[in-house]
Amino acid sequence: MKMKKILTLLISLVYVSSTYAIDLVYMKERPSDIASNNVVKVVLESMGYNVNLLAVDDAETMWQAIADGRADGMLNAWLPSSHSRYAYKFEYQVENLGPNLHGTQVGLVVPTYVTIDSLEELNANADQFGGKIIGIEPEEEIMYLSRQAELAYGLEQFQLMPGNKNMMTNILKAAINNQQWIIATGWTPHGQLSQLGLKYLNDPKNIYGGKEQINTIVRLGLLADMPKVHQILDYFYWTTAELEQVMLWNQEKGADPYQNAKRWVRENQARVLMWIDKIPIVQPATYNVDTGHLHLPMVEIYSEGIRIGVVKGDMLSNPSTIDKASSFELDSEKLTPLDMVPIAYGGIRKRILERGMLICGIKDNLEHKGFAYLDENGHHDGFDVALCRAVAIAVLGNPEAIFFYPISPCITCVNASSQLDIVARAVTWTTSREARWADFIWIMFYNGQGFMVKRDTGITTIEQLDGETVCVIDSTTSERNLKDAFIQRGLSFTPIALDSKEEMLESYQARKCTAVTTDTSQLAEARYRFGNPEDHHILDITISKEPLSPVVPKGDSQWVAIVRTVMLGLINAEELGVTQSNVDFMQNSVNLHIRRLLGVEESFGQRELGFKKDAIANIIRELGNYGEIYERYMGVNGIGIPRGLNRLWTDGGLMYAPPLR
Repeated sequence: MKMKKILTLLISLVYVSSTYAIDLVYMKERPSDIASNNVVKVVLESMGYNVNLLAVDDAETMWQAIADGRADGMLNAWLPSSHSRYAYKFEYQVENLGPNLHGTQVGLVVPTYVTIDSLEELNANADQFGGKIIGIEPEEEIMYLSRQAELAYGLEQFQLMPGNKNMMTNILKAAINNQQWIIATGWTPHGQLSQLGLKYLNDPKNIYGGKEQINTIVRLGLLADMPKVHQILDYFYWTTAELEQVMLWNQEKGADPYQNAKRWVRENQARVLMWIDKIPIVQPATYNVDTGHLHLPMVEIYSEGIRIGVVKGDMLSNPSTIDKASSFELDSEKLTPLDMVPIAYGGIRKRILERGMLICGIKDNLEHKGFAYLDENGHHDGFDVALCRAVAIAVLGNPEAIFFYPISPCITCVNASSQLDIVARAVTWTTSREARWADFIWIMFYNGQGFMVKRDTGITTIEQLDGETVCVIDSTTSERNLKDAFIQRGLSFTPIALDSKEEMLESYQARKCTAVTTDTSQLAEARYRFGNPEDHHILDITISKEPLSPVVPKGDSQWVAIVRTVMLGLINAEELGVTQSNVDFMQNSVNLHIRRLLGVEESFGQRELGFKKDAIANIIRELGNYGEIYERYMGVNGIGIPRGLNRLWTDGGLMYAPPLR
């Protein structure tokens, strides 16, 4: 007899039987808390867990519940500033799993048409604001910080008006409709505030702490008691745009946050399945209008970060019931058994073509421009992102056919050799790493230790630092490299060794040292964050080796050649003078190397790798050559790192590609 199983969208691959009850604590009046906790509740319930959401009145009670073990976890710790006093108080009584959302911020906001930009300008304009700061519930952390700001900036002419979140939003809307000056407490994420056209006032005294992040905090012992739950809470991560979408749904009349969480989970399966580390990647669905069936013919399965097999078969669904039940009928007679499917020659390209999507690992902090970040529209961009898009164009013909998977450095090696097709985040190529867990492709960025100075010092060379003070992190290779570089050049200096990067940069900003030294990419990101990058100069010198290369899983030499060919195509394009603006014209060139690169004549290997002959031309048309990509994100139009060793070999750099023949 034919056997069938009813499989919910998530439970089909990850269901576990459990009698555990999981208690998540949150602040009952905070929309972001309500949204995130309901989403995680839906995910955990789909795995068979019972989940209770415990609403409390204030942040301290929330932290205390975790410390006491009365709750298992919370998803809404605003750090490092807003909840700093609780993080300090309960430091040894809880476990901090790190950020689940970047780009948060709290502070005082005004409409964009208001012509002041700083808290220091408030007193001079108190009359225009009516002497009022519109606030929310008095026990909220932002109100505590605002009272501190009143004291720090001497805002005696202003009165901080307590109220509630809805009242504040309505007052803001009314004032903006009348183009009135108004100031209020604000925070990101906030579904409605993000749509009102507001800006944060600069906070030179750093009362509000600048950019923040939301962290996940769990009770001690959760890992031992419920390792799978601990893992899911640890992996939970999303973007401000994703959170604000749920918050906006929840603000609609008659909205049910739990049902909206279910809706979001249904519509964001790729993101959710990354959290639970059981990753089925399916081919695009097809709908048969005659039978009314939705066909999902292929599912690749990953478990605990390892590719364990492939399920083939028809998954059928009645579309009219999808929104209600989110269930599929799986015909078990059509299943082929799960078996180990090793990554062999051509395996990775084949699975990408089958699923119609490239899975690309990038850095997990997407706040700052450079290697990878989210632009103002929530769109992935950056130097590493461009490489992912180039590979997607070559293999799939579509720069958007990518799932970006944020990973931290500590798990790069694990992910690179398992479910990801490529890791494009900044990974230093070392012999031990290549021997143990991955194939490195080609050096995409020559990073290394450099120096930054205040531009008004007039210093442009390392020799001009003779006898000066240099800030460096204590007891690191950077400190040793610094000493070696000065000794080799017969120069003297006074080191100021600090305990952390933050202390080092603060000392440099306070002019306690003439120069600061660390990796040039970190210097450039810091300079950009300072808010006045033109006041700082990165010297055009590198004193250590940190070659950064994309990484792919071991075992598929074809895939290594595909990614490498894309990279070499970008480098050769710059050397040959082929740019985003002239690529169509250059197809008429008589230069045989250019004609091969652009697919006009013969093949330089792309045909054997399964590329279309004009794949590199399409990449350049969409993204530009290596030099254009560099300048857009890392150079003069990006975070301002001099080309240095990343110049072409013809210009005295190390960027070099084999010839096209």
